[in-house]
Amino acid sequence: MWTTQKVDFSIHEAHNMFTLVSAGCLGALFLFSLPFLRQLSYEVFLRTHQALAGVCVYGIWRHLPADNLYPHLYLYAALGIFVLTSTIQFLIFLYRNGLFAGQGCPRAIVSTSTNYQHKIKKNTNDTVNTAIRVRLVLPRPVKVQAGQYINLWMPSVSLSSWAQTHPFVVTSWSCRKQDTLDLLLQPRSGISTALLHQARAVGEGSISFLAFFSGPHGISEPVSHYETVLVIASEFGIAAVIPYLRKMIYGYNTCTSQTRRIHLVWQLESLDIAIATQELLNSLLEDDILDNGYIFAISIYVKNGHFIKNELPFGRHERAVLHKGVPDYSNIISSEASGNRIERLPEIYDEHGQMLVMASTSNVLRDQLRNIVRGYLHHQVRMSELEFQPQ
Repeated sequence: MWTTQKVDFSIHEAHNMFTLVSAGCLGALFLFSLPFLRQLSYEVFLRTHQALAGVCVYGIWRHLPADNLYPHLYLYAALGIFVLTSTIQFLIFLYRNGLFAGQGCPRAIVSTSTNYQHKIKKNTNDTVNTAIRVRLVLPRPVKVQAGQYINLWMPSVSLSSWAQTHPFVVTSWSCRKQDTLDLLLQPRSGISTALLHQARAVGEGSISFLAFFSGPHGISEPVSHYETVLVIASEFGIAAVIPYLRKMIYGYNTCTSQTRRIHLVWQLESLDIAIATQELLNSLLEDDILDNGYIFAISIYVKNGHFIKNELPFGRHERAVLHKGVPDYSNIISSEASGNRIERLPEIYDEHGQMLVMASTSNVLRDQLRNIVRGYLHHQVRMSELEFQPQ
């Protein structure tokens, strides 16, 4: 015989009320972690996430029975681990930001693109495709892997910037530790917009700010064992792929990787960002000169642009070509997967190596690329989606 027992759950009792508080905080944490909410304002998401986590822990502590110490031990152990790891991270933060270095704190040198200065002279306020360049001068060198990011805190940029930190991908790369870190920022909201207004005031020069950083954070995709790497970026996704391009070209020049073909396909709405990053692309092409191998090629597709002709050379090298319209990714992936773009010695068996499709693009484009790559899995083609994806 089954019997039912009525459970009395009164919210007027303190431990029951705090149970609901903790459960509500966990539910709110889940909702705020959804991508479309997190992307509205990173600063608001971060502070809300921290506040909800704190209230949740307090609610759990109040929910536990006061006359039984054993359940509290689990909570105290978790809090102890949190305090220990936070202390270690804080000490690393102080060390990397110049504690006892005798060289002061990091400085961020901020400037805007030449393209944006041209718009200022025309008295326009279009900042959608403006690129902000930040060079972070460090008191101690730091080793940063390709694809990693730092959290940047610049308290003196604006009245509210002291409460804002934001992650930015490091576009510079070196096989050694770096004394300076280069960042490429898209003005959206918060600290990036404040930086744009400050850099705008100095015209064609640059402005320096006190800055602090934590990191580097994130993972780095291994790329050295792929024979062909197709890098696909849209808009400001170029910031995430530039360090990988530097690393792969360096690996080819030093014979430390198997990469023999690198093709960057960059899809843009307009040419503004390409002009702003022209120097970065030219420096990549200048590094790709070992024995005239020229393993690196750039294809820039501009949806809205007025060109005299299609397939127009861009920059100081003919290996960067402008195209009108939208790329045909099916044909591009098919061509690269065939291996015909790689020069091979005649009468010598040369087995085709693996191919990587690396993407830092919009959500819609990544869905399209996944569907295409599935058809080439038997050709040893793999797809990697980088941590930073433009919106």
